[in-house]
Amino acid sequence: MPLPDAGARRQIQENLEVNLLVEAGAGSGKTTELVTRMVALVSTGAATVEHIAAVTFTRKAAAELRERFQARLEAELRRGEGALGEDERQRIRQALEQVDRAFLGTIHSFCSRLLRERPLEVGLDPAFEELPVDERLRFRRRFWESYLERLARESDPILEELSGAQGDAVDIGGYYNPNDDMASKAMRPSQTLNGIIDSI
Repeated sequence: MPLPDAGARRQIQENLEVNLLVEAGAGSGKTTELVTRMVALVSTGAATVEHIAAVTFTRKAAAELRERFQARLEAELRRGEGALGEDERQRIRQALEQVDRAFLGTIHSFCSRLLRERPLEVGLDPAFEELPVDERLRFRRRFWESYLERLARESDPILEELSGAQGDAVDIGGYYNPNDDMASKAMRPSQTLNGIIDSI
């Protein structure tokens, strides 16, 4: 019996010329379909691995995605001779040899890579370094406190929204932890406040 979303899955796997937004719950097969699409991109020649970027929320998810992509490429090569044409086999073989040229990582590492490739274009010192986590947390806390002070000075109405949230507004800046998984963030009462914080 086909899955209820079989048509959507087919679109992901076969409609390689368009950008797609895929929304689905945990465990629904998003990563499997993403890997299938990535393999289809390289096997059909629609893209080479250096033109693939897959961005995840966590390093763990990125590592899993990389492992699954490589394993799926290897599985495709092991298929019987008649299953793939010689051109497809060659493209998959080349993708395996160059798999490290695909970008499979977190949004932070993706942005860092872009900035390292073109630092002068955005006015950065080419030798820039990312802030260590503890310093980043201190920086975020200082920024949040200065933001709240500015809101208070200007009697900004957003303070009412913040004060109506659960917890003290000064502590809301501490709700965000970049190492949390998305599920735990989604269950927090301050979720709407994260939107406010992100829009600053």
